[in-house]
Amino acid sequence: MARSSESRSAYAEVLSYLDSFTNYERITDFTAGPETLGLGRFRALLEHLDNPQKSFQSIHIAGTKGKGSTTIMASELLRARGLKVGVYTSPHLVSVRERILIDSQPITPEDFCEAFEQVKPALQKLASDAIWKPITYFETLTAIAFVAFEQHCIEVAVAEVGLGGRFDATNVLTPIVTAITPVSLDHTRQLGDTIPAIAAEKGGIIKEGIPLILGRQVPEAESVLAELAAERKAPVYAYNTPALTAEIKPVDETNPRSPQELSLTTWRGFYNGIRLALLGDHQAENAAVAAGIVEKYYEATEQPALNKAELQNAWSKLRIPGRIEIISHSPWVILDSAHNTASIWAAAETIRKRFIYETLVIVFAAARDKDIPGMLQILAPLADHIIVTESGHERCESAEVISKLIEENFATRVTLLTNPESAFTAAKQEAGSGGMVYITGSFYLAGRIKKFLQPELQD
Repeated sequence: MARSSESRSAYAEVLSYLDSFTNYERITDFTAGPETLGLGRFRALLEHLDNPQKSFQSIHIAGTKGKGSTTIMASELLRARGLKVGVYTSPHLVSVRERILIDSQPITPEDFCEAFEQVKPALQKLASDAIWKPITYFETLTAIAFVAFEQHCIEVAVAEVGLGGRFDATNVLTPIVTAITPVSLDHTRQLGDTIPAIAAEKGGIIKEGIPLILGRQVPEAESVLAELAAERKAPVYAYNTPALTAEIKPVDETNPRSPQELSLTTWRGFYNGIRLALLGDHQAENAAVAAGIVEKYYEATEQPALNKAELQNAWSKLRIPGRIEIISHSPWVILDSAHNTASIWAAAETIRKRFIYETLVIVFAAARDKDIPGMLQILAPLADHIIVTESGHERCESAEVISKLIEENFATRVTLLTNPESAFTAAKQEAGSGGMVYITGSFYLAGRIKKFLQPELQD
């Protein structure tokens, strides 16, 4: 018991230390450029650590919509073949350890601390060199992830970009494959306020001669990414071309909990009758991009193509927290981390097609730098009642501002409850046994409600 208490104390101290670093996930007024997120200092930090990122192969994924789901789906496919896989994603719902997965499980507090203790002297060396600006929270976490992967003898890591791509800390990797899921307007203050500008930032992960798997893109993004790939002689395998397609349909349209049936075509084979546990038509594209990533990885490493058994084993029971996650029935409670118009639209379509309910009560919060009017344009016609709340995160827009926006532009009934737990409780009570509560608009709101419903998951 004493040892467990010491372990918890050590982990809490590490988290407190990490919170002392600049955390751009909590700041909106900055630009994702070389002055704030340049890779020089992070490469210097990794040099002090003897470059742990060179101890494993990697796959690198950027994009606006679907990159988190695609990352997990690709990693599970690799695991289905028996590979030892690390995953690095962000942000997290409940625990920072969710960001670093070892064979699909969050890193333990003990292993997290052990990796940090290896990183800490390198941080101190870097801080003593006046040439470098202070290291950031995300860069430190990325170093911890790379060290943990080395310590656990990971064979391949699937790394999701944190912000943008060109200047993201993960872009120090030399991947076997890169992928860019659909690009849309998001983080406009940091990445630019046009699709071409954002595509150029995300296209910064494209490497010389390294294959690129490309999700469905709007023409303005596609032209930028195609040009970058051509400049860097990176072969492109694009979704919705003969080389990479997918079709999906529910197994039982009357039961939202039933899996979907997926058919995939890649340049290496055709795979039909695949059961996919994740909800939403949009998961067909995520699945195809994930399959394309793994096919190209196996091709590049001279391994046999995918097979149906691997696809079934990887995806038939896959659940991803906070992605149209069914928490309960009677009423339906759907927890969703969608925080841009593209993801909100995909979730709204899923709710319309797959669920039957008497009343829909939406619990909504969003960050100041998001397209809140665009999200509400999709949600308001769907809802009987919107309860506006706040996630408690520094970037969260005030509930008062959002409530006023709804009142002035939509006919939907709106209530303001700044405490998210109270907002959820009120929504569930109003929905009754035949209704639905849909929590959306913010990753941090989803995490806050997840903690409320499952307090055992907290650090």
